[in-house]
Amino acid sequence: MGNRLLFVNVREDNGGIYKCHAKTKAGPLETRNVLNVGIAKRKRKRISRKKEKRAHKEAGNNDKKMKHSSSIFGTWFTSS
Repeated sequence: MGNRLLFVNVREDNGGIYKCHAKTKAGPLETRNVLNVGIAKRKRKRISRKKEKRAHKEAGNNDKKMKHSSSIFGTWFTSS
């Protein structure tokens, strides 16, 4: 396994061409890579089903069954 390069707290103005120079026993190496940085949508934190059921139970609505369905927008819970 080789080493890795980790970028943290990246901003859009950090994009560009990055070069890596290395000296090895076989001779020098050079590589170039383009780093494109764009704004990503934030991922919504999903409450686990266990916590969802517990919160539902504590609210006194435990007599209704939960219907689970998925869509391209995520997972949804509706009472039946």
